[in-house]
Amino acid sequence: MGVAFTSDGATAYVANYGAGTVSVIDTATKTVTATIPVDLSPNGLAVTPDGARVYVTNNGSGTVSVIDTVTNSVTTTIPVGANPSGAAVTPDGSAVYITNFSGDSVSVIDTATNAVSATIPVGLAPIGVAFTSDGAAAYVANYGAGTVSVVDTATGSVIATVAVGDFPFGVAIAPGGAPPADTALSCTRGTNRRGIPVDICRITDTDGIRTVHIRNTATNQQQTALEFVCSDAPGSVGFTVPAGTKYKVSVTDCDTPRNKTTFVIRAQGDVNEV
Repeated sequence: MGVAFTSDGATAYVANYGAGTVSVIDTATKTVTATIPVDLSPNGLAVTPDGARVYVTNNGSGTVSVIDTVTNSVTTTIPVGANPSGAAVTPDGSAVYITNFSGDSVSVIDTATNAVSATIPVGLAPIGVAFTSDGAAAYVANYGAGTVSVVDTATGSVIATVAVGDFPFGVAIAPGGAPPADTALSCTRGTNRRGIPVDICRITDTDGIRTVHIRNTATNQQQTALEFVCSDAPGSVGFTVPAGTKYKVSVTDCDTPRNKTTFVIRAQGDVNEV
């Protein structure tokens, strides 16, 4: 938890709890290239997928330091909950989940604004946190409760609590495969009746669509939530969203076991699976 790497493995960042600093290590030369002052008792770290920023939990000050990896300096300090410990970035880089050990909660940081967009209650004394490969769920190890909270990232709510052993500390998730091939999302840029630019989108799934959740990633606000009964589930659902804004779309189907696929509609109108 106290060390994190860039996606190319070229750089490691190490939290120095007693020194209030982060060491930057060049993994090729195995030397420290920079030492960055942060806040009190740094603990957990997470690097964004593009390697541009590192988010550092400061356990002793209730804050998260945001490091610019080009300048090796702190650009923002974000207040979170009490005794922040673990940190994890969503696979699409849109949010950072911070476990608050003494707050029994997870702070969600919007990486576009570097502000807390939501606080999610979990179990007692959470520490470790990790995302599924599609970003649809976060698993949080609750040290004081002997449980793992499973958070639906589309709704920002705990959907399951799993009893494990005493004092669970860390959590890791095996890499998953590609999203189910029978779920697809396509969008075209158009205008509504008032002439306002919109993205006109359609989801298709051969197994039938159970739920659709659409979230504005800039505000972390849920835009739309649709639920269907599988006995009468549609195979296609259409919707529109304002153009020029990034949206996260999570879809579950009626297959057994249930599949969940997550897409991102980017500001340019193109669609990517995550």
